[in-house]
Amino acid sequence: MWSTDSNELAYNLIQTMQAMENIIDPLANKKHSADSCKQTITAVARTCITVFHGLKRMESLNSNDGFPSHVVHACVCFFGILFTSIENAARLQVESKQPDRGTAVLQALSTLANSLINILRGSSPNCPSHAEILEGATYDLLHRLGETTHELLMDGPQHDDIEHEVQKLPLPDDKRLDPVRQTVVRTMLTAAPFLLDCLRKALIGAQDQPLAAFARLKLQRTLVDRIFGPGTRGPNASEDVLGLPEVFGEPPTAANPIKKEDIQTKTDQFEEEIWALVGWDILAFEDRL
Repeated sequence: MWSTDSNELAYNLIQTMQAMENIIDPLANKKHSADSCKQTITAVARTCITVFHGLKRMESLNSNDGFPSHVVHACVCFFGILFTSIENAARLQVESKQPDRGTAVLQALSTLANSLINILRGSSPNCPSHAEILEGATYDLLHRLGETTHELLMDGPQHDDIEHEVQKLPLPDDKRLDPVRQTVVRTMLTAAPFLLDCLRKALIGAQDQPLAAFARLKLQRTLVDRIFGPGTRGPNASEDVLGLPEVFGEPPTAANPIKKEDIQTKTDQFEEEIWALVGWDILAFEDRL
């Protein structure tokens, strides 16, 4: 980490973050004990501390080679894998006949995500690279939550042609979700509180940052675009976003898998929470975007 060669340091940090992706990615697809999850997450957290310190070291070298941006990109990609793993752990919990066995993984991954965001939020005012990672992670969250909002509102995934979706509306009053669709919706609603908690932490204090009002509108625009388009549909839609875990506190409360009879109530709660965090004031500023 103390190398003065920016290229070499960037290479090592990027390789480290990619290795962490390979550890986190399969974690959510298997059942693990609480102890094994804690050991794995602790190891990943300590490694992330090293990477973040290394990124600060790169900034102190005062070079203009652009290598820190590549490390930032690798860190944002890691967050993408981490958020996907939270969604996969929620799916495992919903599909399992013993949902409690999936709780340890979901808790551990959520604790890691929250801890990473907490420390980046604290260090970002004094570390531009950390601020860029936090911004990238926030936009990734908004892409995911926007897609979830779309599926819950439209009762299905986005189609390349929005007219195809409009033709399906309004839905019949007696429409019932088939078992496969029920599982998909319950998975989204089980993962949503954890992703919303990450977003809440990322946005804490955002109003105190320079140009906060404009940044808020950009975040809202990202969410709305993800729900309704443009630029988010089709096979070539780009989801590539760019802009030190603290000691773990109390882990977030594990969500119980959503029951079929609770889907509508939980959907309403999710929509209320996402707009409480991001807001509706974008509708008054459409001409400025």
